[in-house]
Amino acid sequence: TADQLIAANDEIRLVANMASGFSVNWEELCLYGNDGIGFRCGAVDLTGVNAGTTLTVELRIYETEEPSAANGNSHNVETGEYITIGVFTYTFPYPAEEITSVANDAELAAALANGKTNLSLANGTYHMPAAAKGKVFTVSSASGNADDVIFEVVPGGQGEAGGQLDYNLDGSNVCFNKVTVKTNSQLYAGYARLEATYNECVIQNTFNLATGKAVFNNCEINITNEYLRVGGASKAEFIGCTFNTDGRAILVFQDGTQVAQTVLVKDCTFNATAPANTWNGIHVAAVSYDGSQGGTYTVTFEGNNVVDSDFNGLWQVKAGAENVTVNGLN
Repeated sequence: TADQLIAANDEIRLVANMASGFSVNWEELCLYGNDGIGFRCGAVDLTGVNAGTTLTVELRIYETEEPSAANGNSHNVETGEYITIGVFTYTFPYPAEEITSVANDAELAAALANGKTNLSLANGTYHMPAAAKGKVFTVSSASGNADDVIFEVVPGGQGEAGGQLDYNLDGSNVCFNKVTVKTNSQLYAGYARLEATYNECVIQNTFNLATGKAVFNNCEINITNEYLRVGGASKAEFIGCTFNTDGRAILVFQDGTQVAQTVLVKDCTFNATAPANTWNGIHVAAVSYDGSQGGTYTVTFEGNNVVDSDFNGLWQVKAGAENVTVNGLN
Protein backbone atom coordinates (compact mmCIF):
# COMPACT_ATOMS: atom_id res chain seq x y z
CA THR A 1 0.00 0.00 0.00
CA ALA A 2 3.01 2.31 0.14
CA ASP A 3 4.42 4.11 -2.89
CA GLN A 4 7.10 2.07 -4.61
CA LEU A 5 9.25 3.16 -7.52
CA ILE A 6 9.99 0.42 -10.06
CA ALA A 7 12.43 1.74 -12.60
CA ALA A 8 12.65 0.50 -16.17
CA ASN A 9 14.70 -2.72 -16.45
CA ASP A 10 14.46 -3.51 -12.73
CA GLU A 11 14.60 -7.24 -12.08
CA ILE A 12 12.62 -8.97 -9.35
CA ARG A 13 13.82 -12.53 -8.70
CA LEU A 14 10.68 -14.50 -7.97
CA VAL A 15 12.16 -17.85 -7.03
CA ALA A 16 15.08 -16.34 -5.15
CA ASN A 17 12.67 -14.45 -2.90
CA MET A 18 10.57 -17.48 -2.03
CA ALA A 19 11.07 -19.58 1.04
CA SER A 20 14.08 -21.83 1.19
CA GLY A 21 13.45 -25.34 0.05
CA PHE A 22 10.92 -24.16 -2.53
CA SER A 23 11.11 -26.09 -5.78
CA VAL A 24 9.36 -25.19 -9.02
CA ASN A 25 9.88 -26.22 -12.60
CA TRP A 26 9.15 -24.40 -15.85
CA GLU A 27 5.79 -26.08 -16.48
CA GLU A 28 4.54 -25.45 -12.97
CA LEU A 29 5.43 -21.77 -13.09
CA CYS A 30 4.24 -20.92 -16.58
CA LEU A 31 1.24 -23.15 -17.12
CA TYR A 32 -0.24 -23.91 -13.76
CA GLY A 33 1.15 -21.63 -11.05
CA ASN A 34 -0.22 -22.17 -7.58
CA ASP A 35 -3.81 -21.48 -8.56
CA GLY A 36 -4.26 -23.34 -11.82
CA ILE A 37 -4.19 -20.29 -14.12
CA GLY A 38 -0.48 -19.78 -14.69
CA PHE A 39 1.66 -16.69 -14.32
CA ARG A 40 -0.18 -13.37 -14.19
CA CYS A 41 0.89 -9.85 -13.35
CA GLY A 42 -0.94 -6.65 -12.64
CA ALA A 43 -0.89 -3.56 -10.48
CA VAL A 44 -3.11 -1.10 -8.71
CA ASP A 45 -2.71 2.67 -8.79
CA LEU A 46 -4.00 3.92 -5.46
CA THR A 47 -3.58 7.64 -6.15
CA GLY A 48 -4.30 7.81 -9.89
CA VAL A 49 -0.92 9.36 -10.60
CA ASN A 50 -0.09 6.66 -13.15
CA ALA A 51 -3.35 6.86 -15.11
CA GLY A 52 -2.71 6.12 -18.78
CA THR A 53 0.76 4.66 -18.13
CA THR A 54 1.43 1.15 -19.40
CA LEU A 55 3.44 -1.32 -17.31
CA THR A 56 5.23 -4.04 -19.29
CA VAL A 57 6.63 -7.11 -17.55
CA GLU A 58 8.76 -9.90 -19.03
CA LEU A 59 8.85 -13.29 -17.35
CA ARG A 60 12.35 -14.71 -17.84
CA ILE A 61 14.00 -17.99 -17.01
CA TYR A 62 17.75 -17.79 -16.64
CA GLU A 63 20.10 -20.57 -17.63
CA THR A 64 22.26 -22.10 -14.91
CA GLU A 65 25.23 -24.40 -15.11
CA GLU A 66 25.10 -28.08 -14.36
CA PRO A 67 26.78 -29.00 -11.05
CA SER A 68 30.52 -29.38 -11.47
CA ALA A 69 33.69 -29.02 -9.54
CA ALA A 70 34.29 -25.75 -11.38
CA ASN A 71 31.20 -24.14 -9.91
CA GLY A 72 31.49 -25.73 -6.50
CA ASN A 73 29.04 -28.50 -7.37
CA SER A 74 26.23 -25.92 -7.43
CA HIS A 75 23.56 -25.84 -10.14
CA ASN A 76 22.51 -22.28 -9.20
CA VAL A 77 25.32 -20.41 -10.95
CA GLU A 78 23.86 -18.41 -13.85
CA THR A 79 25.51 -18.24 -17.26
CA GLY A 80 23.94 -14.88 -18.14
CA GLU A 81 21.71 -16.42 -20.82
CA TYR A 82 17.93 -16.39 -20.48
CA ILE A 83 14.73 -16.95 -22.42
CA THR A 84 11.60 -14.81 -22.24
CA ILE A 85 8.57 -17.01 -21.77
CA GLY A 86 5.92 -14.35 -21.41
CA VAL A 87 5.32 -10.63 -21.92
CA PHE A 88 2.48 -9.02 -19.99
CA THR A 89 1.16 -5.47 -20.22
CA TYR A 90 -1.22 -3.52 -18.04
CA THR A 91 -2.41 0.06 -18.58
CA PHE A 92 -3.51 1.95 -15.51
CA PRO A 93 -7.06 3.19 -16.15
CA TYR A 94 -8.26 6.74 -15.80
CA PRO A 95 -10.75 7.25 -12.99
CA ALA A 96 -14.33 7.04 -14.16
CA GLU A 97 -15.55 10.57 -14.81
CA GLU A 98 -19.01 11.58 -13.71
CA ILE A 99 -21.26 12.75 -16.54
CA THR A 100 -23.77 15.46 -15.67
CA SER A 101 -26.89 15.80 -17.82
CA VAL A 102 -27.96 19.35 -18.63
CA ALA A 103 -31.23 20.42 -20.29
CA ASN A 104 -31.20 24.26 -20.28
CA ASP A 105 -29.22 27.39 -19.44
CA ALA A 106 -30.14 27.30 -15.75
CA GLU A 107 -28.93 23.72 -15.36
CA LEU A 108 -25.74 24.55 -17.26
CA ALA A 109 -24.99 27.45 -14.92
CA ALA A 110 -25.74 25.35 -11.83
CA ALA A 111 -23.56 22.46 -13.00
CA LEU A 112 -20.56 24.71 -13.64
CA ALA A 113 -21.07 26.59 -10.37
CA ASN A 114 -21.00 23.22 -8.57
CA GLY A 115 -17.73 22.20 -10.17
CA LYS A 116 -19.09 19.66 -12.67
CA THR A 117 -16.64 19.10 -15.50
CA ASN A 118 -18.21 16.63 -17.96
CA LEU A 119 -21.53 17.93 -19.23
CA SER A 120 -23.92 16.16 -21.60
CA LEU A 121 -26.39 18.59 -23.15
CA ALA A 122 -29.89 17.82 -24.33
CA ASN A 123 -31.14 19.32 -27.59
CA GLY A 124 -31.50 23.08 -27.42
CA THR A 125 -29.84 26.48 -27.53
CA TYR A 126 -27.42 27.47 -24.77
CA HIS A 127 -25.41 30.48 -23.63
CA MET A 128 -22.20 30.27 -21.62
CA PRO A 129 -22.93 31.54 -18.07
CA ALA A 130 -20.66 33.67 -15.91
CA ALA A 131 -20.01 30.51 -13.84
CA ALA A 132 -17.97 29.16 -16.79
CA LYS A 133 -15.27 31.78 -16.36
CA GLY A 134 -11.87 30.31 -15.47
CA LYS A 135 -13.16 26.70 -15.45
CA VAL A 136 -11.87 23.54 -17.12
CA PHE A 137 -14.72 21.45 -18.53
CA THR A 138 -16.20 19.52 -21.46
CA VAL A 139 -19.55 20.03 -23.15
CA SER A 140 -20.98 17.40 -25.49
CA SER A 141 -24.16 16.91 -27.46
CA ALA A 142 -26.10 14.09 -25.83
CA SER A 143 -27.43 13.03 -29.23
CA GLY A 144 -24.01 13.04 -30.86
CA ASN A 145 -25.32 15.45 -33.49
CA ALA A 146 -23.75 18.91 -33.65
CA ASP A 147 -26.94 20.45 -35.03
CA ASP A 148 -28.90 19.54 -31.89
CA VAL A 149 -26.92 21.69 -29.41
CA ILE A 150 -26.25 25.34 -30.25
CA PHE A 151 -24.08 27.71 -28.23
CA GLU A 152 -24.91 31.31 -29.05
CA VAL A 153 -21.98 33.66 -28.56
CA VAL A 154 -23.27 36.74 -26.73
CA PRO A 155 -21.15 39.92 -26.99
CA GLY A 156 -20.56 41.67 -23.69
CA GLY A 157 -18.98 44.86 -22.38
CA GLN A 158 -16.94 47.47 -24.18
CA GLY A 159 -13.60 45.72 -24.06
CA GLU A 160 -11.37 44.63 -26.91
CA ALA A 161 -12.92 44.31 -30.38
CA GLY A 162 -15.54 46.92 -29.54
CA GLY A 163 -17.43 44.68 -27.13
CA GLN A 164 -18.13 42.07 -29.79
CA LEU A 165 -16.57 39.23 -27.77
CA ASP A 166 -18.22 36.94 -25.22
CA TYR A 167 -16.18 37.14 -21.99
CA ASN A 168 -17.90 34.38 -20.01
CA LEU A 169 -15.11 31.94 -20.93
CA ASP A 170 -12.31 34.31 -19.94
CA GLY A 171 -9.44 32.14 -18.63
CA SER A 172 -11.31 28.88 -19.29
CA ASN A 173 -10.17 25.66 -20.93
CA VAL A 174 -13.07 24.04 -22.76
CA CYS A 175 -13.54 20.96 -24.92
CA PHE A 176 -16.55 21.20 -27.25
CA ASN A 177 -17.74 17.85 -28.63
CA LYS A 178 -20.24 17.74 -31.51
CA VAL A 179 -21.98 21.06 -30.86
CA THR A 180 -22.63 24.17 -32.94
CA VAL A 181 -21.06 27.48 -31.96
CA LYS A 182 -23.00 30.35 -33.53
CA THR A 183 -22.17 34.05 -33.59
CA ASN A 184 -24.16 37.10 -34.67
CA SER A 185 -21.76 37.63 -37.63
CA GLN A 186 -20.22 40.80 -36.20
CA LEU A 187 -16.68 41.45 -37.39
CA TYR A 188 -14.81 40.16 -34.31
CA ALA A 189 -17.49 37.96 -32.75
CA GLY A 190 -16.22 35.04 -30.68
CA TYR A 191 -15.14 33.89 -27.23
CA ALA A 192 -12.47 35.98 -25.53
CA ARG A 193 -9.27 34.72 -23.91
CA LEU A 194 -9.65 30.98 -23.55
CA GLU A 195 -8.07 27.72 -24.63
CA ALA A 196 -10.44 25.45 -26.50
CA THR A 197 -10.67 22.23 -28.48
CA TYR A 198 -13.52 21.81 -30.96
CA ASN A 199 -14.17 18.17 -31.94
CA GLU A 200 -16.56 17.54 -34.86
CA CYS A 201 -18.27 20.87 -34.23
CA VAL A 202 -20.02 23.35 -36.51
CA ILE A 203 -18.80 26.95 -36.43
CA GLN A 204 -21.56 29.11 -37.82
CA ASN A 205 -20.81 32.66 -39.02
CA THR A 206 -17.84 34.91 -38.34
CA PHE A 207 -15.55 33.63 -35.59
CA ASN A 208 -12.62 35.38 -33.95
CA LEU A 209 -9.81 33.78 -31.95
CA ALA A 210 -8.84 36.70 -29.78
CA THR A 211 -6.13 35.18 -27.55
CA GLY A 212 -5.13 31.79 -26.18
CA LYS A 213 -5.06 28.54 -28.12
CA ALA A 214 -7.62 26.74 -30.26
CA VAL A 215 -7.68 23.34 -31.97
CA PHE A 216 -10.37 22.41 -34.50
CA ASN A 217 -10.66 18.69 -35.28
CA ASN A 218 -12.92 17.59 -38.15
CA CYS A 219 -15.11 20.67 -37.87
CA GLU A 220 -17.48 22.26 -40.37
CA ILE A 221 -16.87 26.00 -40.59
CA ASN A 222 -19.53 28.03 -42.39
CA ILE A 223 -18.65 31.67 -43.09
CA THR A 224 -20.09 34.32 -45.40
CA ASN A 225 -18.91 37.89 -45.99
CA GLU A 226 -16.05 37.54 -43.50
CA TYR A 227 -13.27 35.25 -42.17
CA LEU A 228 -12.45 32.98 -39.32
CA ARG A 229 -9.96 35.40 -37.79
CA VAL A 230 -6.90 34.10 -35.97
CA GLY A 231 -6.33 37.40 -34.17
CA GLY A 232 -4.12 37.52 -31.10
CA ALA A 233 -4.28 33.75 -30.51
CA SER A 234 -0.85 32.25 -29.95
CA LYS A 235 -1.78 28.90 -31.51
CA ALA A 236 -4.45 27.67 -33.89
CA GLU A 237 -4.75 24.23 -35.48
CA PHE A 238 -7.22 23.14 -38.17
CA ILE A 239 -7.15 19.39 -38.75
CA GLY A 240 -9.52 17.67 -41.16
CA CYS A 241 -11.85 20.69 -41.29
CA THR A 242 -14.20 21.74 -44.08
CA PHE A 243 -14.67 25.45 -44.79
CA ASN A 244 -17.83 26.49 -46.63
CA THR A 245 -17.39 30.14 -47.63
CA ASP A 246 -18.08 32.86 -50.16
CA GLY A 247 -14.36 33.15 -50.92
CA ARG A 248 -12.93 34.10 -47.50
CA ALA A 249 -11.75 31.44 -45.05
CA ILE A 250 -8.87 32.08 -42.61
CA LEU A 251 -7.26 35.44 -41.90
CA VAL A 252 -4.19 35.43 -39.66
CA PHE A 253 -3.23 38.80 -38.23
CA GLN A 254 -2.43 40.65 -35.03
CA ASP A 255 -3.96 43.91 -33.97
CA GLY A 256 -0.94 45.25 -32.11
CA THR A 257 -0.65 42.23 -29.76
CA GLN A 258 2.74 41.14 -31.20
CA VAL A 259 2.77 37.54 -29.96
CA ALA A 260 4.61 34.58 -31.44
CA GLN A 261 1.83 32.93 -33.41
CA THR A 262 1.73 29.42 -34.89
CA VAL A 263 -0.91 28.02 -37.22
CA LEU A 264 -1.29 24.46 -38.54
CA VAL A 265 -3.56 23.58 -41.46
CA LYS A 266 -3.75 19.83 -42.14
CA ASP A 267 -6.02 17.82 -44.45
CA CYS A 268 -8.59 20.61 -44.78
CA THR A 269 -11.04 21.35 -47.59
CA PHE A 270 -11.78 24.93 -48.61
CA ASN A 271 -15.00 25.45 -50.58
CA ALA A 272 -16.05 28.78 -52.11
CA THR A 273 -19.14 29.92 -53.95
CA ALA A 274 -17.29 32.78 -55.70
CA PRO A 275 -13.95 34.62 -55.67
CA ALA A 276 -13.50 37.33 -53.04
CA ASN A 277 -11.29 40.40 -52.92
CA THR A 278 -9.97 42.57 -50.11
CA TRP A 279 -10.95 46.24 -49.85
CA ASN A 280 -7.88 47.12 -51.93
CA GLY A 281 -8.50 44.55 -54.65
CA ILE A 282 -6.34 41.60 -53.57
CA HIS A 283 -7.79 38.24 -54.64
CA VAL A 284 -8.11 36.25 -51.41
CA ALA A 285 -6.39 32.90 -50.80
CA ALA A 286 -7.75 30.21 -48.50
CA VAL A 287 -5.31 31.26 -45.76
CA SER A 288 -4.24 34.92 -45.76
CA TYR A 289 -1.58 36.50 -43.56
CA ASP A 290 -1.25 40.14 -42.63
CA GLY A 291 1.97 40.67 -40.69
CA SER A 292 1.96 44.44 -40.92
CA GLN A 293 1.12 44.97 -37.23
CA GLY A 294 4.23 43.21 -35.93
CA GLY A 295 4.56 39.93 -34.07
CA THR A 296 5.80 36.73 -35.68
CA TYR A 297 3.82 34.17 -37.66
CA THR A 298 4.70 30.56 -38.44
CA VAL A 299 2.33 28.53 -40.58
CA THR A 300 2.62 24.86 -41.43
CA PHE A 301 0.63 23.03 -44.08
CA GLU A 302 0.50 19.25 -43.82
CA GLY A 303 -1.31 16.37 -45.50
CA ASN A 304 -3.72 16.97 -48.35
CA ASN A 305 -5.36 20.39 -48.33
CA VAL A 306 -7.97 20.79 -51.07
CA VAL A 307 -8.68 24.32 -52.30
CA ASP A 308 -11.54 25.50 -54.52
CA SER A 309 -10.43 27.28 -57.69
CA ASP A 310 -12.27 30.44 -56.60
CA PHE A 311 -9.55 31.00 -54.00
CA ASN A 312 -6.24 32.56 -54.97
CA GLY A 313 -4.42 29.36 -54.01
CA LEU A 314 -3.84 27.86 -50.56
CA TRP A 315 -2.08 30.80 -48.90
CA GLN A 316 -0.81 34.32 -49.37
CA VAL A 317 0.97 37.01 -47.37
CA LYS A 318 -0.86 40.27 -47.94
CA ALA A 319 1.52 42.49 -45.94
CA GLY A 320 4.44 42.26 -43.53
CA ALA A 321 6.09 39.30 -45.25
CA GLU A 322 9.25 39.78 -43.18
CA ASN A 323 7.34 38.55 -40.11
CA VAL A 324 5.86 35.43 -41.72
CA THR A 325 7.43 31.97 -42.09
CA VAL A 326 5.58 29.36 -44.16
CA ASN A 327 6.67 25.70 -43.91
CA GLY A 328 10.13 26.83 -42.85
CA LEU A 329 10.60 29.24 -45.77
CA ASN A 330 10.43 33.02 -45.32
